[in-house]
Amino acid sequence: MSYGLDMEQVRYETDSNGNRLRAIVPLSMFSALTTFWIEVRRAETARIESRARPGMYRASLDG
Repeated sequence: MSYGLDMEQVRYETDSNGNRLRAIVPLSMFSALTTFWIEVRRAETARIESRARPGMYRASLDG
């Protein structure tokens, strides 16, 4: 699944056997993936903290 990302822009470096060694992604795609990863982690932390009893964890989302 590409999740709306244009995978045609991704370039791969391969070894002599054709095995992929490295993916080279455009900066805009890298930025989108990084932003998504940060937001998922933030939501996961908020979910865990909302289910814990008060004071069990220090609020990691405080500004």
